[in-house]
Amino acid sequence: MVAGTADTRPPGWPAWNGQAPDGDAIDILWVELEAWAHERPEHTRLLAPAEHARWAAIREPLARTRFGAARAWLRTMLARASTTEPTAVRFERGPHGKPAWLDPRGVPVLQFNLSRSGPYAVLALASRAALGVDVEVLRELPDCDELEPLVLAPNERARVAALDVVERSREFLRCWTRKEAVSKGLGTGLALDPRAFEIGAEARFAWASAEASGGLAQPDLARELTEWSVRDVEPPAPCALALAARGHAPHVRCWSAA
Repeated sequence: MVAGTADTRPPGWPAWNGQAPDGDAIDILWVELEAWAHERPEHTRLLAPAEHARWAAIREPLARTRFGAARAWLRTMLARASTTEPTAVRFERGPHGKPAWLDPRGVPVLQFNLSRSGPYAVLALASRAALGVDVEVLRELPDCDELEPLVLAPNERARVAALDVVERSREFLRCWTRKEAVSKGLGTGLALDPRAFEIGAEARFAWASAEASGGLAQPDLARELTEWSVRDVEPPAPCALALAARGHAPHVRCWSAA
C-alpha cells in the first residue's frame, strides 16, 4: 500500500495520477463529497438521465448533494482512467445489481466498486481482479444488540460482545465492512447470508471461510469464498474500510482523488 503526505484532500494519501492500475494492482481512491461538489457546482450535468432523476427525487439537501457528488465523481474518475468523457461512461448491472463498466462494444473496461458513508466515498479499481469495497463512518450504534444476530457469525458475536459500548459499535462496523466488501465483490446480493461466514480480525489480511451455522442460500458460494482475500485498509478519516478481491493478497495502492 502506498502511503505518504500530500497537500490535497485527504491528508496522508498521495494525489492520484489518473492512471488505471495494471497487472495485479488495485487502486483505492478516496474523496470528501461535499468539498468535491462545492468546487464543481455544475457536476450534476455529468449524471445520466436515470441518475439525475434519482438525484432530483431526494428531498433532504445534504443527502441529495452526497448522492449527486458520488455519482458524478465516479464517472469523472472512470473517465480519467480511460481517457473518455464522464457522460460517455456506460454501466450495466448484473443479476444482483452489481454494476459493470462497459465500452461501446459491451466489453468490460476495468473492474470497479464504489462505496460511500457520510461525507466520504471510496472507489476501488483493478484491471483484472474482481473486487468489492465498503466504507462506514465509525460511530456508536444504539441498536447494535439487534444488528449483531442478523450479521455476525457466532465467533464474531462473541468477540464483539466482549468489548465496551463504544468499541463494540466500532468492531461491529469493521466486521460489517469486511462482509459487505465480500458480498459486493461476489455480486451476490442477499444470496450470501453474512452470518454464514466469518473473517478473522487478528491479522490485517485474512481469508474468508465458510461458517457451519447460518447456511448459504447458494451452497456453491462456500467454495467460491475460499478464492477471495479480505483486508482492512487504514483510511484518512475515522472510518472502517475493507477491500475484498479474488486471489492472493493483491498489491493495493491508496490515493486521494479530489
